[in-house]
Amino acid sequence: MQTFAQTPAELAELWEKEHVSKIFPSNMRHRNLLPMLEDLKKLGVKVEQVGASYAGRSIHQIEWGKGPLKVFMWSQMHGDEPTATPALIDMFTILQNNRDKEWVKQIEEKMTIRAVPMAEAEVVLAIHGSGLTNIVFCQPGTKVVELFSPYYVYPCYWLLSNLMQLEYYYLLGSTPLGVFWHQLLYPNPRTEDVWIDPMQLETLLQLAM
Repeated sequence: MQTFAQTPAELAELWEKEHVSKIFPSNMRHRNLLPMLEDLKKLGVKVEQVGASYAGRSIHQIEWGKGPLKVFMWSQMHGDEPTATPALIDMFTILQNNRDKEWVKQIEEKMTIRAVPMAEAEVVLAIHGSGLTNIVFCQPGTKVVELFSPYYVYPCYWLLSNLMQLEYYYLLGSTPLGVFWHQLLYPNPRTEDVWIDPMQLETLLQLAM
């Protein structure tokens, strides 16, 4: 059985010599990505626009390889995960520049790799909680919809949204059990279940969009 694996040391050395991403990942923006995609095109990598975001930013797909095994990748579906975007650019650059190497030939013949870099969120919808701290990585203009218990409303993410130039909306849940039973079952409003009216949520999302 023939194998064409590379050692971690070999891959690290190759990356040090040939990586093209110079921007610190957390500073990567759409405007920085576009010239990198143009450089991939110049190398002969297939890059095409496959859509646009609600904010009008172009969404691109990169394709490399010609094999029967289809692999799909994306980066920054979550805004606080910027490392993968420059990693994708470096990966395709290194693969294209080393097509004469046997291990790269094997990948090219066996796989077709497609990737959408920087698949950004346009609307963030979440219940009030620490997970919303990730909105600090959102692009300006991203819409934030926060869901609250009617017994616990804290405006920290409204403030953060204003500081980050995001569009903020909120919706209060309901207490279908009545106040007495609700307080009996949920003495701590921070840990209670929240009931959301789907019609109210749909109306709010239509307003936001």
